[in-house]
Amino acid sequence: MKIIFMGTPETAVPTLKAIVEKGHEVPLVVTQP
Repeated sequence: MKIIFMGTPETAVPTLKAIVEKGHEVPLVVTQP
């Protein structure tokens, strides 16, 4: 599954890591500067 992920770095890292470890493709990540 392709996922576009949006989140703030402090809380997004564990969630994004879990998504990638499950084998999903994340072609775009949007975070606050």
